[in-house]
Amino acid sequence: MSDTILALYQYVMKNDLFLQYIDDPEEYQSNLTCAQAARDRLQALLNAPAKKELELFLDMKTVADSLELEAAFTSGLAVGLRLLRLV
Repeated sequence: MSDTILALYQYVMKNDLFLQYIDDPEEYQSNLTCAQAARDRLQALLNAPAKKELELFLDMKTVADSLELEAAFTSGLAVGLRLLRLV
């Protein structure tokens, strides 16, 4: 991701501009809340080594999800720019 696209991506994410493109923001927020509650419940059931493994897994999943989201943002921007050239 180029510096310009990265800056645009960070701006969009920091200012929650992506929320206007979510079909159901309430459902999105509800899912976030439920996921955090489920994570907290699961952590409460685990012993220390298992909690550490869970955190490692969640950290790796977060990185993978972030890379996927950045790629989707970049490809969406690229497609949008190509469409503008057709007009």
